[in-house]
Amino acid sequence: MNIQEFAEMLDGNEMGNEISKVDTIRAKELGFVVVFGYSDDNAEFRGAINEEVGCFDGKTIYLDEHGIFEECDCECVHSALAKQKCKQIEAIWHNEGEVAWAYETDIHHAEFKIMEDDALFCVGIVFDIKSLGQWDGPTEVMDEAMKENLIKLSKLIKIFNEARATESEFEAFTGYEEPIETIEQLIEAMESEMSYWETEEVE
Repeated sequence: MNIQEFAEMLDGNEMGNEISKVDTIRAKELGFVVVFGYSDDNAEFRGAINEEVGCFDGKTIYLDEHGIFEECDCECVHSALAKQKCKQIEAIWHNEGEVAWAYETDIHHAEFKIMEDDALFCVGIVFDIKSLGQWDGPTEVMDEAMKENLIKLSKLIKIFNEARATESEFEAFTGYEEPIETIEQLIEAMESEMSYWETEEVE
């Protein structure tokens, strides 16, 4: 799976349900970083980097091979030189206009849209952490069956989130007494009740 395919799975998700826990885990395993805006003052990083960066009114975010670059309070020459080597993501806040948050960067990336009801809220990005330098995280070759399962799972989770079900409703919906631990279990449980969402109106 590449960053474009991963971004397509997230495209159209609602604010507050930008990325599921399952997709966050997969992003981390693949070495992908997902960036999106939250509220009017934060940039959220998920996957291979898990951070929240304050970006009120916009901000330049610096990244090195370890993740978010933290500047030294002493403003020493070593920190300044390290900062010069960093990659940059420009978090752009639009108080008015079609989109509240957007990102500009020279890092190779793919884009996805986050919605707020029927309005575009954010254009997020996905990039490979290896673009920042050395990556010592897990590596894995994803076969076609695994890729198909992940895409199917993301679609099912999107349907579930759109139904705005609560956690208790989810337990009743899946029929599982024990926690669901695998992608296959979740797909089986959710597919078995797909007709419910097609025929019932959930407030």
